[in-house]
Amino acid sequence: MAKSSDAPVVVLGGGLAGYSAAIEAAERGARVLLIDKAAEPGGSTLRSGGSFAFAGTDLQAANGIEDSDDLLRRDLLRGGGEQSDPQLVDLYVRRQLAAYHWLKRCGVDFDGVSLSGNQSVPRSHGVDIGRSHALIRAAATAHHSVTELLATTTEALTQENGRIVGVVTRDSDGTATERPARAVVLATGGFARSRRAISTFAPQLSNARRMGGEHNTGDGMYLAMSVGADLADVGTIKATFGVTADVPGMPPNPTLLNALYRGGIVVNSRAERFVDESISYKLIGGVCLQQPGGLGVQIFDEQVMEQTIPGKLVNNYRGALEQGYLLQADSIRKLAVAAGLDPVALAATVDGYNDAVRSTGDTDFGRTHLSSGYGELPLINQAPYYAYPTTAGLTSTYGGLRVDVEMRVAHVLGGTVPGLYAAGEIVGGFHGNAYMSGSSLGKSVIFGRAAGRGAADTPM
Repeated sequence: MAKSSDAPVVVLGGGLAGYSAAIEAAERGARVLLIDKAAEPGGSTLRSGGSFAFAGTDLQAANGIEDSDDLLRRDLLRGGGEQSDPQLVDLYVRRQLAAYHWLKRCGVDFDGVSLSGNQSVPRSHGVDIGRSHALIRAAATAHHSVTELLATTTEALTQENGRIVGVVTRDSDGTATERPARAVVLATGGFARSRRAISTFAPQLSNARRMGGEHNTGDGMYLAMSVGADLADVGTIKATFGVTADVPGMPPNPTLLNALYRGGIVVNSRAERFVDESISYKLIGGVCLQQPGGLGVQIFDEQVMEQTIPGKLVNNYRGALEQGYLLQADSIRKLAVAAGLDPVALAATVDGYNDAVRSTGDTDFGRTHLSSGYGELPLINQAPYYAYPTTAGLTSTYGGLRVDVEMRVAHVLGGTVPGLYAAGEIVGGFHGNAYMSGSSLGKSVIFGRAAGRGAADTPM
């Protein structure tokens, strides 16, 4: 199936990365065919916490927050355990402010800036993720040269002389179609929903709650592997701490909530702390899965509750209370009873933590700040008190295809796979050993636009 001069750029996946790639390719004069196997696209984008990591924005300045490219780069590299590809980190840093302004031009509203995991200053720019995805999708489909093809599975990449020249799709009626492509952008997300992929690449996470996009089963990664693609970071995949535990009395549909970076602590089923709560929630997730029953109960007070950000998933504490995810009591001992914990043990844990904060700081696990050296630790002493039974969940799998700075997919034997690009969660190499909050949605836009540019400029 030889490529014709008018063959479209084919984008596989309708999350934030896919639509960002589609817009960029269309604006560079390419026809674009965006294919998603879901009838309603969105994937893990719609299940994310809804924050973007940007540095040096006007919103930070308005809140008196000093940030810089250098500090952002340092946090990304440090958060990744110095295992991230520095060229991908540099690409993110160079283009992150442009991505921020691009999103604003698309109509995305940022509702504030907050501190989160592996950030040395607050740089999580919050959005209503459902509305934001809808705006980016609308911006893509407003281009006359962009066509959506939904409820359609891609079964194969087609090649000629080693170059990707098209895809084979199958629609909901079972009809298979060969479709030519100028280039293909893989933006199909990760594999959090695939038992096969998890048992292969991250067996230590087999007991984590499976979340993320319902259709995130690793299809794009396996398609790329079938044509020789190389992988990166799959050995460092981690679960996310803050997911509702599957315990009696909790709603059946899990949410994602973290009070740790506002001053909460986390205890196990013995009412004992087991980790420095200021580290990345990706690292906390792994430690949590090693606790009895994989349970970690977040304990916090009214000071944290007052920091609720409505509409922002991980910080909407009051919304979580109203929906039945939180337990509430007017004393720590009563809270322990409600959470099924030993009241004497929990009171001793909270008292010991408060005593340490008053004096020399956390002596058990070395916690000195809210997150990454930023923010003073508050006491947990203002009633009412709250408990959130928590575990670790696979909301995303930050490992996958190795790419270069133009988002070209690397070949396992060297060089790249001609005509094949990748963006979003499917990309490995950027996050390294852990994760800085907000960088996933950030890279979806930054890397998605880079992939769209590269695909549109691919010579015929």
